[in-house]
Amino acid sequence: RQRRLPCRFIREERPVRPSCKEVNSRSRLLPALAGLLVVCCLTAFFCAVAFADLRPRIGIALPSFRESRWQSDIRSLEEQAERNQVDILVRFSGNDQKQQNAQIKEMVNLGINLLLVTPTDVFDASDGIRYAKERNIPVVCYDRLAENCPVDAYISFERFNVGERMGRFLAAVAPKGKYIILHGPK
Repeated sequence: RQRRLPCRFIREERPVRPSCKEVNSRSRLLPALAGLLVVCCLTAFFCAVAFADLRPRIGIALPSFRESRWQSDIRSLEEQAERNQVDILVRFSGNDQKQQNAQIKEMVNLGINLLLVTPTDVFDASDGIRYAKERNIPVVCYDRLAENCPVDAYISFERFNVGERMGRFLAAVAPKGKYIILHGPK
């Protein structure tokens, strides 16, 4: 028996509610991913922070607060940060890469120890990321990999598997017909 797959595949500017009864597998993955990220950050900065008697500070730059996906991610990250005594600074750019670059520079100047960024525009994010790297701040791209600039890590979902699941779902719901799939950033 084939399991029905989640339906939340369309990204919109407003929060989207899944129409399927099953829980989206991403909702189970995100808290685990957030926890793993926070634990890795704590491990990386433990020695420096222990001697300075300061809490690590992570800057988080996301494209938009209007999408339910980013709201859910932030809630998970906030919970993990609280549990692990990590301070986080969160900025949403309103899907404006120039704004996001300015926000990244602001967070760097406020003394973050790590930058977690989902670039609004993967080809134009290098200005903010380079600013952080020049100040020896590790940069982790989350869900979207910034092009043409140095990053220390990239965390995302297995996109091939996601595409396979989308295809199987479509074939199960409408086995015949023509498909047009539109997704991704502008």
